[in-house]
Amino acid sequence: ASLSTITGLTSLDVGSSKIGNDGAQALIALTNLTSLDVGSSKIGNDGARDLAALTTLTSLNVGYNYIGVAGLRELVVLTNLISLDVGGNGICDDGARVLTALINLTSLSVRDGLIDNAGVGYLVALSNLTSLDLENYYTSKSGAVLDLRPFGSCKLGRNQIGVAGARNLAALTNLTSLNIRGNDISLSLIHISEPTR
Repeated sequence: ASLSTITGLTSLDVGSSKIGNDGAQALIALTNLTSLDVGSSKIGNDGARDLAALTTLTSLNVGYNYIGVAGLRELVVLTNLISLDVGGNGICDDGARVLTALINLTSLSVRDGLIDNAGVGYLVALSNLTSLDLENYYTSKSGAVLDLRPFGSCKLGRNQIGVAGARNLAALTNLTSLNIRGNDISLSLIHISEPTR
């Protein structure tokens, strides 16, 4: 017997496994799934194509796999998604542009990627997005931090937002949750109330 025979499943976590593309293909029999975690499971673009058949998904974690822009193009048919984790796949600005097709997203993680200012511009176009995880490798200039104003939750830890970027955090008045650890921000910047123009 295999998991694919439990067709009544609505939620499945097989993260940190070795299911690979073959395992992703086997999961397409689970047509009632609304939540799936296959993070760190050795899935590539071919596996992403198979997962795209799970059109009832509202939450998907495919973080820390081997999914590139081609795999993202497969996944954007999942228009019911409200939560998506593609962190750790080296997502770049082109990948961010592809993700703008997922207009219902409210939560997105692209951590440990290669998103830069242009990519942030694409993601800001997701009008329903309220939570964005950009931890690690986002090389921001000060103005890009201002682009994040629509979000209620932002993870910018271990980035390069710099002094000017840190000053611009004051403009993010919608924030209820902020992670800026590992950005070499001095105590004096926490007291600055006016963003840099």
